[in-house]
This record gives sequence, structure tokens and C-alpha cells, in this order.
Amino acid sequence: MKRVKQNFKKRTIGKSRKLIDEDRRGSIIIVVITLLSTLMLLGFFLFAQTQQEVQNAEFFAQAAKKYEPLDVDPNTIFDAYLRQLILGADPDTEYNSGFYGGYNSLLPRLLGSDFAPYSGEGVNVVWGNGDTTLGATEPVRADLDYDGLADDGFTDPDAVDRTGLVGINQGPSGKGNVQDFYNTLPQPDVDYSYPDHNSPYLTYYGYVPILNQTTGQPTGANQLVVIPAFHRPAYIRNAGGAGLPAAGNWYTDASTRDRVLRPHQSHSAFDATGTANGVRFPTTLVGSLTSTFWGGTVPTPDEGHWADNNLDGNYQYDADPTGRGWDDAVYMDIGYPVQVDATTGRLFVPLVAATILDAEALMNLNVHGNSSKYIVQGGTDITVAPFGDPGGAGDFLSSSNFGITRSEINPGWVLSSGPGEAAGTATEQHEYLFGHTPSGWGELSNMEL
Repeated sequence: MKRVKQNFKKRTIGKSRKLIDEDRRGSIIIVVITLLSTLMLLGFFLFAQTQQEVQNAEFFAQAAKKYEPLDVDPNTIFDAYLRQLILGADPDTEYNSGFYGGYNSLLPRLLGSDFAPYSGEGVNVVWGNGDTTLGATEPVRADLDYDGLADDGFTDPDAVDRTGLVGINQGPSGKGNVQDFYNTLPQPDVDYSYPDHNSPYLTYYGYVPILNQTTGQPTGANQLVVIPAFHRPAYIRNAGGAGLPAAGNWYTDASTRDRVLRPHQSHSAFDATGTANGVRFPTTLVGSLTSTFWGGTVPTPDEGHWADNNLDGNYQYDADPTGRGWDDAVYMDIGYPVQVDATTGRLFVPLVAATILDAEALMNLNVHGNSSKYIVQGGTDITVAPFGDPGGAGDFLSSSNFGITRSEINPGWVLSSGPGEAAGTATEQHEYLFGHTPSGWGELSNMEL
């Protein structure tokens, strides 16, 4: 019986194992297929997530662009320009604007950072004309201590290099970095207004006498002079090749990028975090660009006598905001977001141009004007006619070289009303003091000074 039981058990166990083996056939394949399917689904999920991240990144990068036709609403751009002109650009986003930091804007030029109106020192620019005794290797230099020596780091005893202050573009695009304006630059709220470094927003146009190149006396003809707002061509003019590039290279040579607010080939571009990222106006195909600004060539305006010395009075800048018949304004970058033409896909940057005139034009006679001509003439007797101009050429008593310092601002032009325009006995005091009636508007102006 014991043997029979053992045989029965063996046969039972063997049969059970056989049945179990038959039931497990194909289960391994099912497990493998299941695992592969799971991995495939996981792969699809990761792929879809990656694609979504790529798309999100593209949407984020394109967020600053507006896919519109070229006729962008000018009111939107004008509002942005007006805000920056008055207050300055947003210091956290508008790094590419010429108004960054507010250094070229109206309110900071009025109050400075200390909110004390007209208390700033500004930047004093002097004409070096390549004179080595002034330490000048180029026409214009900064001289903040008014000692007549260029602040170039070695000529002036204080050994401080302030050459970089000559440029009117102290923003990131001109300097290539973001700086703390009011802790590194002189306070801009000077106590006068004149189309110079310290009032970069002012436009000037007027007629000045043409001088004889030999005698230095007026020829009787007048010359139109145009100084656009946010542009100071005197600071980049090449006088005899002294340190600055020729006029045709003012907007392509890297040495002048901080001297101009007009778009420059070397103006730096900054992203939303304030990090430099290439150039703002590429003229070559870089990265993903399929087109270039200006077709690869930066246009050069006709800057009249500033550029060619022809005294032809021909000025053709970029725009004519006032409709006067000549282009007296330059385009300026206000850091407006890059736009895309929906039709062609071409990138473009909206630029603005403005003509801003001083409606008040008051002069401070404590600092404006001089008596250089009177001194040169040896202190001419005031009774000599015509006063201040013995040769009778109609010259001013106040003499000026290039009008780039306060004392060279000639108040004679303000006082140049002709005697024939004075009614009745208006010139009696002039006759009493000088012994004769002024013969013309030039002498009347000299007497008033």
C-alpha cells in the first residue's frame, strides 16, 4: 500500500506539473509586449512633453514681436516716445533705448537725481583741435574743472580720464554695458539751455555769417546751420584727421558709437535681462536672421558743412517733422520691440525723429558771451564808431570759436534788433553813452552788451 501511494503521488505530481506548464505557455511574450508598450507610451509622453516645451520656448521668444503689417499704429509708438522723452526709459526692460537711464530726457535734465533744479555741473566740452599742449589727439575733449587742459588721464594734474563723457550716448547701446548713471556721471541739470552736450534734446537752425578764410571777417553772406535734436555733429567732426573717422564712417566706425544716438552699426543689443546679445542693427546675416537692416549698408545722411566744409547749406538727415522743406531730424532708437512684417516676415525696428525747439531761449549774461573782440582790439575807446567793430564789417563784440562752451554762446544774436525797428527815442541812451547812434544791428548789439 505504501508503494502504491507513492506511485500515485508521483503520477499526480507529474500530471499537475504538466498541466501547469501547459497553462504558462505565451505568458512571457505577453509580459515582454506589455513592458515594450509601457516604454513606448512613456517615450511618446516624453516626446510630447519635450515638443510642448520647445513650443513654449518659441512662444516666449516671440512674445515681444507683433505680427502686423508695416503700418504699425503711430500713436502707440508716439506714446512710448513721449513717455521716454519726459521721464526716461524703463530701467528694467528698455535697455536698447537712447533714453535709458533718463540722462537724455527732459525731467532728469531739469531736476537731476537730487531734485534740486538747475544745480548740476553737466559736461564741459572744449575744442582741442589737435593741440598737443592741451593733450588733445582729437577735436573735442571733456574739461570738467575748467582749467583748459583735457581730462584725458595724463594732461590734467588730477589724472582722471573723462574722455568717455564727450559722447551723448551714455546708455547701454553706446557703451556696451549697463551703468549707474547718477553715481558715475555728472549731474545733468545745468542752469542754461543751449543745443550742446547738456541739452541734447534741443534742435537749432539759423543763419550765421560766413567769414573770410584769410581775414576772418564776415563776407556779408550767411550760412544755414542745422543741429538736430539728439545729435551733436560737432563732437564727431573730423578736423584735419585728428583722432576721429571721416564723415562717411560716423555710423560704422566703432569709435563713434557712443557719440551718436542715431542707429549705429556697432550699437549693442540687450535682452530682457540686461545682458548684451550681439548688435542691435546687424548688417550681416547672423544666427537665424534671413535679412539684414538697411540691406547691409548703414545710410549716411548729408550733414551739410559738418561733414564736407563746403558751406553749401545742404542738410538732408532722416526726417522733416516740422515740414520746413529739409530733413532736420535724425532717427533714434527708443528700444521699441522688434516688429515683424506679416506679409514678408522681415524684421524691423520702429525709429522716431523729432524737432524740439527752445520756446524760451533765455540767456544768462553772467556766463554767456564775452568781450574777446574788445580785448583783441586793445580796449577800443567806446566812442569809436562803430563800437566794437572799427572796420565796419558788422562783426560782433562777443567772439566765438565753435560755440561749445558757455562763454562762447553769443548773446549778440538775441540783441540784434536793427535801429530802424526801434520807435521814437529808443536809442537815445545809446547816443548818450557812446556819443553816436548805432549804425546797424551789429553795433546796436555790441552797445547792448
